[in-house]
Amino acid sequence: RGSGDELGPYTHPAKVLLAVYCSQSGETERAKQLLREARTEAPSHPVPALLLGQIAVQERRIDDARQLFESAATMRLPDNWPVAHRQRFGVLLHSERYKLASEIGDLDLARASLREWIRYDPKNLELQRLIMDNAPLEQRP
Repeated sequence: RGSGDELGPYTHPAKVLLAVYCSQSGETERAKQLLREARTEAPSHPVPALLLGQIAVQERRIDDARQLFESAATMRLPDNWPVAHRQRFGVLLHSERYKLASEIGDLDLARASLREWIRYDPKNLELQRLIMDNAPLEQRP
């Protein structure tokens, strides 16, 4: 048997799928363990870092969340993801980064997150307003 990649062109690693199920069932510790294992087994896959970052936010581990989101943001997206999947991932990741930045008052992270988020959701009028609201004064119309 192969690695499971042949099951579907954009199937996440099995441990990621199981971790999502565990998390939705209230088994957060099991989900975290599965996601850590998935990160070890597929270190270039961005989804485990994103999901671990979301859990870190829920647990108020802000520094961990920031590092995990940054890790996910710097990873190359899998080549076999369709455009819609890449878009959904980008919107989710960068909206999570923006929410974290807003919560901790990090204007630089907020701006960077918004710049990336708009690449995945360019027609979002609310997002465009957020970008204008967060632009440095010298860049505002």
